[in-house]
Amino acid sequence: MYALLTGCLWLAAAAAMDGRELLRADRRKELVLAAAIGLAGLLLFTAHNLHVPLPSPLDVMDLFRKEVTE
Repeated sequence: MYALLTGCLWLAAAAAMDGRELLRADRRKELVLAAAIGLAGLLLFTAHNLHVPLPSPLDVMDLFRKEVTE
């Protein structure tokens, strides 16, 4: 539980430091991309801590590689 709270605090701190600078420089695409990557990381971190079975990234790569070779 504390690990999840720590992850949320790190994400909030990173958003507070980078968000203002990106908004001032009018780089909204980078801000959206950074927020999406941070949210995806937080979701994966939460799923891992809740012991949700996650597929291996290599299995996903094999799916695409098989489609290309066929």
